[in-house]
Amino acid sequence: MMELNWTAFISGLIYVLTAIVISNFAIKPIASILEERRKRKEKLVSETEELKKEVETLKEEYRKSMLKVEEEIKTIREKKMEEVRIFEKEEMERLRANLQEKLKKMRVMIMRDMEELRNNKEKIASEMAYIIVEKILEEK
Repeated sequence: MMELNWTAFISGLIYVLTAIVISNFAIKPIASILEERRKRKEKLVSETEELKKEVETLKEEYRKSMLKVEEEIKTIREKKMEEVRIFEKEEMERLRANLQEKLKKMRVMIMRDMEELRNNKEKIASEMAYIIVEKILEEK
């Protein structure tokens, strides 16, 4: 039979006990720390991906709101341009009517002045005729 080698047995026993002690006091805490770090890394990666999606969503919302604002600006600009066109048309018609009224008044004044000139011409003509007749009668 084989003889028991106490040195090898004690060495093996020390090895097993050391492995158990290291396993309980070193490997398990290191493994749990590593597991915790892995979980934290996965959480951070997940949060990063969610934030990226949120950023993309915000960018899209911003783009849409900018398009909406640009459309509103375009609508307001067109509305204001139409208001300006209407104002210009109304103002032109008001000025035209005002000028026509002034023209009408000026025509009346001109007709009155012409009538006055005709009357003055007739007076001057009669006065001239009277003077001529007097001169002819004086000569005779």
